[in-house]
Amino acid sequence: MGCPLRRISEVGLGQGAQLQCESSVFLDSDADADAREAGTHSAPARIINVGSIDGFHVPKHETYAYSSSKAALHHLSKHLADQLAPRHITVNVIAPGMFPSKMMKATLDKHGQKKILEKVPLKRLTNDADMAGAAIYLASRASAYVTGVVLPVDGGTGYGALTQPRSCPLLNVKAGSNIASIAPSTTRPGSRQSAPVTSCRSQSFQAQQEK
Repeated sequence: MGCPLRRISEVGLGQGAQLQCESSVFLDSDADADAREAGTHSAPARIINVGSIDGFHVPKHETYAYSSSKAALHHLSKHLADQLAPRHITVNVIAPGMFPSKMMKATLDKHGQKKILEKVPLKRLTNDADMAGAAIYLASRASAYVTGVVLPVDGGTGYGALTQPRSCPLLNVKAGSNIASIAPSTTRPGSRQSAPVTSCRSQSFQAQQEK
């Protein structure tokens, strides 16, 4: 569904919306009667849609139809979750990261897997077992109280761009310790007690302010 902005068409945008949203609405509508009969208060019926991490972050490629339709599917699923909850039906979304699909093949061929994986903290592509595990969880008793959730299965890609300050001592945290107590302390004038910096992020911000 990638296309340069100057060449994008109504047909292309329409196909994205039709595939992601219209088909989901009609499929969920057809399943509604059976799901209502199957679902109970403690063991609801399940609807699991497949979205994408491109639905909640800004892609670097010109995949306007794909990313916007996936974002629409995420929101649609949350709307359905709210509407169907009284009928004992949960609605959740699996949002896979970079998966070695036909759509991804051109990108992998162009840039190479090593380059693609630079922004993936777990340093591998999403695979069948990852997707199956997420689906089994959302279809099992373990998720009976989970609805309206978009579950990223992306190896940490969603948070990969966020980096902790290098001086942050989180790796030295001991079990049971308070996070406020692990950061360096500063002594307030006229006080014998030290006031701990509450977090590494606060420490970083304070350092920037002092520059």
